[in-house]
Amino acid sequence: MTITALGYISVVLAVYCIFRRNADYFILLCIFFSGWTGSAVMNFGSNGWSLMPSYFWAMLWIASMLIEHIKTKQMISLKSLHKEDITLYIFCGYACFSLILPLFYKDIPVISVTTGVLGYSNFSITNITQYIYLLFCVIFYAAFKNSICNNYSRYLSVYIWGIFSVCVVTFYQIIAFKLNLPFDALFRQSVHGNIQGTRIYGPCKEASELAYYLLPALPVCVHAKVNNKWINYITAAMCLTLGFISMSSTFIIGCLIWIICEIVNFIPIIKRNKKLIIYVIIVLACVLTIIYFTTKTFKNNILSTSINALKDKINIKTQSGIERSDSFITMINAWKRSPILGIGFGSSRGKDLFSTWLANTGIVGMALIISFLYQVLKNQGKHAYIRFANILVWFAIFTSVPEPYALFVWILAAMSFQHMNKYSERYNEEKTSSLNEVIANLFYRLKNKIARER
Repeated sequence: MTITALGYISVVLAVYCIFRRNADYFILLCIFFSGWTGSAVMNFGSNGWSLMPSYFWAMLWIASMLIEHIKTKQMISLKSLHKEDITLYIFCGYACFSLILPLFYKDIPVISVTTGVLGYSNFSITNITQYIYLLFCVIFYAAFKNSICNNYSRYLSVYIWGIFSVCVVTFYQIIAFKLNLPFDALFRQSVHGNIQGTRIYGPCKEASELAYYLLPALPVCVHAKVNNKWINYITAAMCLTLGFISMSSTFIIGCLIWIICEIVNFIPIIKRNKKLIIYVIIVLACVLTIIYFTTKTFKNNILSTSINALKDKINIKTQSGIERSDSFITMINAWKRSPILGIGFGSSRGKDLFSTWLANTGIVGMALIISFLYQVLKNQGKHAYIRFANILVWFAIFTSVPEPYALFVWILAAMSFQHMNKYSERYNEEKTSSLNEVIANLFYRLKNKIARER
């Protein structure tokens, strides 16, 4: 086991937080570092696994809450679980059951989880570790969802500052590559890092994971009513720039999906003010014209290169496109061997989560997770940016990056529910169980308002 430079800093911060006796610092740091998927606090073996900063802080936060429950002798009640999450919990239970399936479905050609190349299915420690990742994410999601009620704006603000930090580190990477300065040794000291490449990836594992972190950040930074609005806009502009520089086809398609979501959300406003239709048409025409002439005139610019790379990948002309196509076919063939139950959770890992979980958990598992995602995406139009963020992140996961274990994925999912319920009558009825609680809450808000005005 080796502790990285970021690990020593994290340990010092953890000691400080413990002495302050405030568990909120743990969850805030977890949110901040949720996109640093290529960094590590400590490594276990050269070919083993790394403890990501977000997992380190999440474990401390969950442990502190358990200790607090023990001290106050409070039992963790099943009532704290929300009924809209039932399919997620069933999926987690089914994934546990499916761990025995590799004993019955052996030697099926699949994409190996550890090597990423063609191999054969069998039961191994990988099945267990993949399930542990899933179980931890579900536990974190449930705990985070229950804590977000009175901290939504605070958590969202820290999430945006975390996005800003990833963008700054990624811009430093561009400078480091130009001037031959160290980067991986500083920001990617995990078993997945320390490989100074040519594409930008920031503190993430690879370029695709950087794109899938920046993609859902776009609607959040543009629409969120927290922080200084110019900080949010600058962060969104940096995300957009870095996404195109990364030349990720997932990011380009995701941007198009985001634009479609914004247009659909804008339609009711246009219906109330029909003059806006003219302005929308003019803006879209200008944007499309600029993109067209940019790609035609400047052959080697960032936008042109990204779009041409996307065309080649769709037409399966690039190495990445060929690998994704072969991987998808392999995983579908594996699914056909056991279409209902799958071949076992953690048995394989393709180039996208859809074919991966379809092969591993079958129709049963996919039906459960899609049912859960349907609940996640049921959000109110007035506060639809979290819904857009969830659409984009799960689009990236299902089509390009089979990594549902990054904690920002589950942070956004929890925010979607809470953001929806926070403004509904059902939420208020469930959270205010007595008149005394309502009155106490009103006095508390009034007291804080008076204190701020002074």
